[in-house]
Amino acid sequence: MTEEAPKLEAGTSRRAQHFRSALALMYKKAATAWTVEQFMECVGAWGEQNPAAAATMRVQLGQYLQETDQLKADEILDKFQAYEGIDSLAEAVAEAKEAVENAGSSTQKQGSKRRSSVKKMDDAKDPRKRKDAWRPDITPRNAVHAVTVPILEAERARLEKEYEEVCALIHSSEAH
Repeated sequence: MTEEAPKLEAGTSRRAQHFRSALALMYKKAATAWTVEQFMECVGAWGEQNPAAAATMRVQLGQYLQETDQLKADEILDKFQAYEGIDSLAEAVAEAKEAVENAGSSTQKQGSKRRSSVKKMDDAKDPRKRKDAWRPDITPRNAVHAVTVPILEAERARLEKEYEEVCALIHSSEAH
């Protein structure tokens, strides 16, 4: 009986944890951005007459803003599955780093072997030869374009051909 690996909770990657920490710091900074003097100016004469109450109100308002900001931001992040995306990004970065390390080490290993003992991989099966494979010398945008542009061009050609056929049908039916 094989045991399945436990499913990790979203946002468990180190990158996601740093993101959470940065957000928590941002909530706190935003909620406590007002100095006591600035708050006292906002509440006017009441603050001058009740400085202790004004200071307490400032703290309570800051806590309320921090909690509200955090709740609303968490709703948005959950709605758009941000932590899953951050985890996927962290995984992709780790895989890319590993691929770079393996490419460097496999090149060194292959250099020490005799040519007859090195298996040649078919270009179609070699993941480093794919147009969309990550390489340090190409941008992610170019890797995506390498795959999507040929598909879009083929679809465009198919639609143009279909359009010409429909136009030919229309012209032939008008002639009769």
